[in-house]
Amino acid sequence: MRTLLASLALLAAAAGSVRAQAQEQPPDAVVQVALEAASAQLGVPTDQLIVVMTAQRDWSDSSLGCPEPGHAYAQIITPGWVVTIDTDDLATEVQVNTDNGSRAAIC
Repeated sequence: MRTLLASLALLAAAAGSVRAQAQEQPPDAVVQVALEAASAQLGVPTDQLIVVMTAQRDWSDSSLGCPEPGHAYAQIITPGWVVTIDTDDLATEVQVNTDNGSRAAIC
């Protein structure tokens, strides 16, 4: 019985580490949404933008860290990515929600 429990614990630990490793890079849809948001904000075509860094992030609400006055946001942990995009002279951070990958915010 102890051997079975130890084996199950080991498998659970291994599965968690595989999941963490698999999420070191954002899904392509997240990167595309970030590039499109930065392109619209900066007025620069997406093919002239470079993704220089990505990092997973959990926000405390659905504003993605960029609340706008007069708007209400769901008070729920919202997982996503911070995507740093560079042009020749400017770096921009874009926050993207991972739940649907379609909402981006630039503060």
